Amino acid sequence: MTHLDDLPKRDENHRIEELSESAFRSAITECGAFVIQSEDRSDYGTDFQIEVCDGGAMTNIRVQVQLKGTNCKENSDGSVSRKVSTANLYYLLMQPGSIFVCYHIQSERLLVREADSVLREYEHSGKQWITQKTITVNFIDNFDAIYQNAKKAHAIASAKAARTHRLSYTIHLPEKIPTLLQEGPDVHVPADPEQAKKLLIALYNSGEDRSISRSFEKFHAVLGTSTEYLIHTYMAEINLGINGFQCDKSRIEEGIKVLQSVFDKGNPEPGALLYSIGNGWLAINDYEKAKEAYNLALIFLEQGGPSALIAQCAKNLGSTMEKLGKSDEAYTLYEKALELDPYLSEAHYALAVWRCRRDIKLVHRGKSHWSYRLRGLP
Repeated sequence: MTHLDDLPKRDENHRIEELSESAFRSAITECGAFVIQSEDRSDYGTDFQIEVCDGGAMTNIRVQVQLKGTNCKENSDGSVSRKVSTANLYYLLMQPGSIFVCYHIQSERLLVREADSVLREYEHSGKQWITQKTITVNFIDNFDAIYQNAKKAHAIASAKAARTHRLSYTIHLPEKIPTLLQEGPDVHVPADPEQAKKLLIALYNSGEDRSISRSFEKFHAVLGTSTEYLIHTYMAEINLGINGFQCDKSRIEEGIKVLQSVFDKGNPEPGALLYSIGNGWLAINDYEKAKEAYNLALIFLEQGGPSALIAQCAKNLGSTMEKLGKSDEAYTLYEKALELDPYLSEAHYALAVWRCRRDIKLVHRGKSHWSYRLRGLP
């Protein structure tokens, strides 16, 4: 009766699945940035929901995870490839921040790939991939504590920004909603640092200071301590402040410290840095420090800096001198700015306002009652 020993064989996929789940659970427990909240056995595309744990507090910020395992050989670059259903990708993309995690049996490595980055790769591949039933996900990054903590920071910043945006529209009266639209779009900052850097530079170069300000925490969550790029988030906040828009004073104060530290390290463009520092002080109404920074900036800039930047610096120094009550010095600086850049609109406006104020004072002195009659401007 040996046929009675013809029992079911253990599927190799079950062993890989168990090893993958064990490795994933251990990684989550050891790091402590997330806790596993639920498992999905319906196999539509999500295997786990993990929730951000922040200082012992549960946040209800959740990340969808599809867990895979493979016993295949590594690629020549050390990455690991795994085929998944295209529908699974679409399923994950319904929730922000979703990830693929893969356990590689041979190397005992737990790897991760953002679902958004998989979509980006295929969209930029130039291939007609949307008719495919399966796609290949390439894994290279480790699902370690460094990644998990960065993912946690990005998830928190993104969720809080989305909550603030949503509740702003909830609590305001309908007639106040149009003013919210002027604050700029709520930009999605990718979790990939390289993509986040490119986005930040593109926004800054396009003058999207409000959008950068709204996404300030998200950029910092992704870029960490990358001063080379984060400096643009501070300069965007300074730009808002110096132009009279709503801004965060504490960010500007921190930005001044960051800019000063870069200057102290011997940056190749000291004049431009000092100009930005002056803008920061002017934005928070510390006129004496702004004057000091602008004057020093001009010393460096006049040694070979671009005339347009020298003109802007002279104009801003003029505005600072007016705030300090030194009207004649302000006039000289406005004139200097226009000599360097005849098309500098800010200088034309500042000079026009200066002349209007002067003429009002002259009319007031010449009559016993206040008059707003102005002489024609030259």
